[in-house]
Amino acid sequence: MAQKRDKSSSLLKRLNRGSILWRAVLHSVVLSTIIIVVLSTTSYVFIISMVQRGVLGISVYELLQYGAQLGKTLLIFGGVFLALAVVLSFSFGRRLAEPFMEMRDKVEQIRPGHWKYRHTIRTNDEAEELDKVISSLTRRLQEVYENLEGIIEERTKQLREEYAKDRTILRTIRVGILVVDKNGTVLQVNPATASLLKTEERAIIGKPITAVLPMQKHEKLLTKEEHPVVRCLHDREEVLISPEVHLNVLLSGGTMLPVRVSVTPLQEKRTLLGAIVSFQDVTMERQLDYMKSDFITVASHHLRTPLSTVQWYLELLSAGDGGGKLTKEQKSFVVEMRMATKKMTAVLGELMDASRISEEGFTPVYEDVDMNDIVKDVIRNTQPLMKSKGVQHSVELLPQAAVVPTDRLLAGIIIQNLIHNAVKYSKADGSRVLHIRMKRSKQHMYVSVEDHGIGIPYAEQEHIFQKLYRASNARAVESNGAGLGLYSCRMLADRMGASLSFESKEGDGSTFIVSFPVVRKGKMLKKKQRRSTKKRA
Repeated sequence: MAQKRDKSSSLLKRLNRGSILWRAVLHSVVLSTIIIVVLSTTSYVFIISMVQRGVLGISVYELLQYGAQLGKTLLIFGGVFLALAVVLSFSFGRRLAEPFMEMRDKVEQIRPGHWKYRHTIRTNDEAEELDKVISSLTRRLQEVYENLEGIIEERTKQLREEYAKDRTILRTIRVGILVVDKNGTVLQVNPATASLLKTEERAIIGKPITAVLPMQKHEKLLTKEEHPVVRCLHDREEVLISPEVHLNVLLSGGTMLPVRVSVTPLQEKRTLLGAIVSFQDVTMERQLDYMKSDFITVASHHLRTPLSTVQWYLELLSAGDGGGKLTKEQKSFVVEMRMATKKMTAVLGELMDASRISEEGFTPVYEDVDMNDIVKDVIRNTQPLMKSKGVQHSVELLPQAAVVPTDRLLAGIIIQNLIHNAVKYSKADGSRVLHIRMKRSKQHMYVSVEDHGIGIPYAEQEHIFQKLYRASNARAVESNGAGLGLYSCRMLADRMGASLSFESKEGDGSTFIVSFPVVRKGKMLKKKQRRSTKKRA
């Protein structure tokens, strides 16, 4: 009995205007009041009409007396009826609400580790059906949770192992790794970064990448817009710096660290999250490259003088001034020797030009240049070579003037080298057609040279712009060559602010594309500078 009273008092405390019990009582009170008012009004109207017709045979005074007595009776009857309606509605509403309140109490107890929900409601109505459904749903939730908990635990274990492996790899590799946000602020670094930069990790995190990695390119300090990380975040494209581009990181104390840099953007669909920066110490490779360049320079200079002497004496022999008359066979030997010395002289010239380029011996002379004219001049100059090799060509120029701020001579050398290579390595099966195309965007002018020749093996494509490197199939087709043409093109393009790229498939040909920055309307060109040679410090 006491438990029942406690349950009733608890139920009353949790009543609110939206509960079933509250609405039952409120509806019963409203309905009872409406019934009483309707009955009273109907009785009053009926009696008044009877008096006015004289049916009752009483006076108005007597009617008022009867009305007063009737009002008292109706008031007592209405009060009793209203009280009875409230009691009955409260009792009915409480019995109706108790199962739902009990279900609410049991549902509130459900949580991970406490999934017990007993089916205790026996009302043989919708409340009992709902209690059964909740009990069944609780059992199924328990099963799903236990399975999900096992899956989460297993996945968490795997993630911990992967995280430990990744952290171990990052701590052991000797490549600097930095993670920056979309604004270029450093978020994370690995220990190799701090070691290479000769500082501490905490001194790097939170700083702008341009302050952490201030860079020089060929002894020229890069601006913020030219920084590889800033370019990657702005263009949302991967930035790979080739080994031929000499990048240095300025360390504290004024020392320089030769590096090779790559930057990859971090994106979630179209949202830029940041970038991952990796840089590697290439001091040894840079020193070997300098030693190789020095050797080429010294060897070229020392070979040129005796080679010139040999050429001079060969000229004398071929002119018959060698002290005696040569036989026909001897003359053929002299001709072969003269051709060999000419080839050697040409190779020495290429070596010396490449050496001057790598030592920044050329300063581009910028001027307004119509690329249509340059392409036409190059094709006109290479017509004899194409004719001798049996190569056909097609040209797609721009219908309007294609003006860019560049060096006319150096741009012509790049395009000429690309066309020479395309002619040299074209197939001899009738498919020897070159396609030279020009395209223009808002920011760049593109000149592409497409051939259907031998192509470049995929495994060797990353080395194709290196000094003195020639692909294996190129050496088989053309034995002559120093491997300096594409290297010089890449160096000249980089010096002029242009870029050189290619697509190739072995056996299907190659397409080389050189991209020149387009002059903007109203923008002043750089002042012309004289070409000069200078030795590397």
